[in-house]
Amino acid sequence: MRFQWYRWQPIKCLYTYFSPSGFKYMLKGKKVLLVGDSMMSNFYEALLCAIHIGGFKGEPYQRNTAGVFSIKGVHFPRMNISVEHLFSPYLVYAITRGTVNGKGGHGYDVHVDKIHPTVAKILPEYAMAVFASGVWWQQNVPRRKQPNVFFVNNSPKNLSNLDAHAWALNTLSSFIKGTNYGGVPYFISFSPHHGGAGSPQKGVYQDSAGGTKPSWVGACGAVKPTSEQAALKDYRLSLPTSEAYMTTQKTALLGSPLRFLQVTSLSAMRPDAHQGPWFKRRASTGPGSPSGNGESPFSGDCTHWCLPGVPDAWVDMMYSSMLLEPSLAGLKK
Repeated sequence: MRFQWYRWQPIKCLYTYFSPSGFKYMLKGKKVLLVGDSMMSNFYEALLCAIHIGGFKGEPYQRNTAGVFSIKGVHFPRMNISVEHLFSPYLVYAITRGTVNGKGGHGYDVHVDKIHPTVAKILPEYAMAVFASGVWWQQNVPRRKQPNVFFVNNSPKNLSNLDAHAWALNTLSSFIKGTNYGGVPYFISFSPHHGGAGSPQKGVYQDSAGGTKPSWVGACGAVKPTSEQAALKDYRLSLPTSEAYMTTQKTALLGSPLRFLQVTSLSAMRPDAHQGPWFKRRASTGPGSPSGNGESPFSGDCTHWCLPGVPDAWVDMMYSSMLLEPSLAGLKK
C-alpha cells in the first residue's frame, strides 16, 4: 500500500523528521498530554509508533480522574516519559443528553465558556500538552441525530457551530494563559475529510455485490496523493468546511499561548490516506452495519487516517516546532 511510504517535505522550509532520541533529550522525566477527538487518537497512535521505532518499549496503562474521565497512556521506562491521551472532542465542558425518544445519536449540552473539568484538574502535571478539535463541531456529526445546544453562563445561547467553536477555543486559551501553565501547549488544526457529498455523512461506498450503500463517514476512492490545486477542485464540497474551521481556529488563537500547527492544507492533498479506500470489508450485523446486511460502515471512512500515514507528518511538524521552541531548553536534562 503506497500510502505508507510517502513523506511530507515542504518547499523552502527547515523540516526535521521525528527523532525518538531527541524527544527523550527534551522531555526525559516528563509527561505529555494529548486532548481531543478521534483525530487526536490518530495522532496519539502515530506518536507512540514513532517513539517505538527508536527501540523504546512502552508499558500501556489506564487511569481514572475523579472517577469519571478515563485517561489512557503509555510509559516508556528507558525514556522515563509518559504519553497520555484524554478523549474530549469539544475541549470544553459537554454533557450528553442521552437517548432521545428511544433513539441513539444523542446531542450534547456544550458549555463553551467552561474548560473541560479534567483538563482543568490535571494540566499542570504535564510538560507539554497538545490539543485538537473540529470534527464534532460540525452539525452533522456521524451517528448524532440530535443537535447540540450551546450554553454561556449556564444559559442556552444561539450560536452557529463555528462561533461556538471559536468561543470554546478562546476559553481554552484564556484558561492556559490565566493559570500560567508552565509547559508547552500546541493546537493541531482541523483535519479534513474527503467525503464526496460535502459532508462526512452523505457519501456512498460500493458493497461486495457491486451496489452502493450510504456511508456514515463519506466516500473517497483515491489511491494516490493529489496536488493542492487538484484538492481544491476535486473536493470543493468538503474542503471549504475544512478551510472555514481552520481559519476560525487560527483567528481564535491569535495572541494565544497555544502554538498553532496548521495540518489542514497538507492533509487535504492525501485523499488516498484515509481508511476508506483500503479498509477490508468485514461482515457485521450489529448496530454499526449501515443496512444490517453485513457490510462494514468503515469501508467508506474518509475522515480517519491509516497508519503509517498522514498523522506521521503531524508528529514530524510538532517535533520540528519543538526544536525551535526556546522554552524547551529549560526542559532538557
